[in-house]
Amino acid sequence: MKDGEGGQGAAALTALRAGDLDAFSDWLHTTRFANTTEAAAVLLSLAVAIVTEGLAAGFAPTATVDEITAILVGRCGIPVGSTATTTPSDGPQSRRALIESGVLDDVAVRRELTAAFDEIARLRAERDALEVRVDELAGARVFADQLAAELERDEWIRARLRRLKDTRPVRGLIYLRRRVQSRTSSATSR
Repeated sequence: MKDGEGGQGAAALTALRAGDLDAFSDWLHTTRFANTTEAAAVLLSLAVAIVTEGLAAGFAPTATVDEITAILVGRCGIPVGSTATTTPSDGPQSRRALIESGVLDDVAVRRELTAAFDEIARLRAERDALEVRVDELAGARVFADQLAAELERDEWIRARLRRLKDTRPVRGLIYLRRRVQSRTSSATSR
């Protein structure tokens, strides 16, 4: 941040450097600026610090200074259209553009590389976990297909039995069997 704007945004920058996003968010919601020009200047310098230092403020690594400034202005409750006449940054600068242009020092580049490696490791672990889950789901799918085939076979057998029971000779046999059972059960009860 520029020295002239350090007073108003110093607390926010300190919170971001410490990794305290809650304090930064509280600062955004409680800070009141004298006018929109001052707000835009402070928030622009804060956005530049976020991009150049690679501070974790919840923004995408590809977010530009202008995009971050617009978001911060909105979070402070200032209408975005009211800052349109303020001084813009030196064009849309993302972290990647700053690294490629050589503007960042070695420490900032190392920090960006470390963050990128950490993100790659996290994504690899997530990919591995998803691959394991996909394998589990494929096994469940095979089991479900086998179960469906078994149920279909059972339903086919039941349908054949129902059709068979509806034929005249089988109905006669069922009738005779019931009649014989009713006679033997009454004879044994005597």
